[in-house]
Amino acid sequence: MRTDDTRLMRPHHAFCILNYRQSGYSEEFVENMTAIVENLRADTKIEIVSTSDAVCKACPNRTEPTPGDDVCCRCAEKVKRYDSAAMRLLKVEPGTVLKWGTLSEKAKYIMADALLFKTVCGDCEWHEICHSAHSDTAIEPKSV
Repeated sequence: MRTDDTRLMRPHHAFCILNYRQSGYSEEFVENMTAIVENLRADTKIEIVSTSDAVCKACPNRTEPTPGDDVCCRCAEKVKRYDSAAMRLLKVEPGTVLKWGTLSEKAKYIMADALLFKTVCGDCEWHEICHSAHSDTAIEPKSV
C-alpha cells in the first residue's frame, strides 16, 4: 500500500537508476534523473508500477495517455518487455512495496551476471553504457 513518502517505480528503472551516468535523452531528462538518483536512500519505500513513473516524466519518448495504454511511451512494447523481464528476475509485481536498499541489491545481483542482465534490457540504446565499468561520473544513491 502506497503512502505519501513511497516512490512509484517501473521495475526496469531500478537498473537505469543504478547505472545512471549523468547522460541521457535531453538536458531536462538528465536534470530529472539526477534529482531522482540524488534523493534515493536505502530506506526509501518503492512501489512497483507498470505505468509511468518519475523517470518517465522527462523522457522524450513519453506520450499522452490513451484508453488502454498504461505505458504512455512511443516504445511501449519494448518498455513492457523490459518490465516483464525485470519483474520476473527481481521477483516483484505491480503493487509490491519494498525499500530501495532491498530492490537495488536484487538488481545489483542480476547485473553481476552479464547474460542475465542482458535478458532485461539488452537491446536498450543505453545498455552498453550501463554494462560498462562504473565511471567517475556515476552518481551513487545516498545511504541512510
